[in-house]
Amino acid sequence: MLPFEERSWAKPVARFNIVFSILAVAAGLSMLRLQGPLDTAEITAGILVLLAIIPPSIAVLRYDPTKIRVKKTLRVTH
Repeated sequence: MLPFEERSWAKPVARFNIVFSILAVAAGLSMLRLQGPLDTAEITAGILVLLAIIPPSIAVLRYDPTKIRVKKTLRVTH
């Protein structure tokens, strides 16, 4: 469970986060493209940035508060 995913503003912020990160990476790669052909490292960096940002935001969008989540805890006995 991600922090703040139960808040009313979490889903709009997650949508904005996904759209803005895709646009920012596209703009950054297009700016780099103006300087010359893109290297593999630049393309990989763009993909890694998107992989770091988008999946948590998708998890917030898919969160359903009606589902009950049970936390399993491990108890250490001495």
